[in-house]
Amino acid sequence: MSKKRKLEYVDGKLGFDFEDFFITDPFVSTCMRFDVDPIKEYGLTDNQVKKFKQEQRKTNEENN
Repeated sequence: MSKKRKLEYVDGKLGFDFEDFFITDPFVSTCMRFDVDPIKEYGLTDNQVKKFKQEQRKTNEENN
């Protein structure tokens, strides 16, 4: 069973620690080149993925 990731805000960005990286976009690989499934790649829960999607929508709205 994989360890549950703890989400936290750092410098105003939502993210989590993963293999010495602080991931703020769980929909791409750590190298930022490939789209990934955040549940399979990082072990996030459905609720955590929803939280990231809410944050992305909020950011997009603020930038428009």
